[in-house]
Amino acid sequence: MKCLLVSSTISQPLEAASQSTFQVKSPGAPTLDIASGLTPTQQEIVGLLLEGLDEREIAARIGRQPSTVHAHLRALFHHFQVKTRAKLIVKLLRERKPRRLP
Repeated sequence: MKCLLVSSTISQPLEAASQSTFQVKSPGAPTLDIASGLTPTQQEIVGLLLEGLDEREIAARIGRQPSTVHAHLRALFHHFQVKTRAKLIVKLLRERKPRRLP
């Protein structure tokens, strides 16, 4: 895994989060899985984003153009009602379901 200037204290929670199950909470609505309403490519981009990859690295990893990844990120911003990548990551980390230990 490649992290750009991310300390181990930050990268470890990000790595764990990218492997976790997430949920989206809407006021007055039942809890939804975070993948609900996302395309498979958007789900993959969310995971790579949580690993700390930037647009160019994500594009290289999934074999798409950076402009295509950018378009998917804009759709994710709209879906999660955020305006920045940082806010998207924070929202994903806050909304994740805790992992159950065996």
